[in-house]
Amino acid sequence: MKDPIVEEVRQIRLQIEKDCASAGTSYKDHLLAIQKTLGGRVIFPLDERVYAKEDSPIYEPKHLN
Repeated sequence: MKDPIVEEVRQIRLQIEKDCASAGTSYKDHLLAIQKTLGGRVIFPLDERVYAKEDSPIYEPKHLN
């Protein structure tokens, strides 16, 4: 099954990878630079993760500001 949204995301990622290659940087370094600019909005430390399943043994509702 082909999902047009998944295909679009893949094409965008491939274009970013090509842009990184032509700029002499890696895709990973590009993502790390974005992560630094966004701070805690990209990756949560384990104790601050948001869990969607109320039945999870470690579920605690957290509010993001």
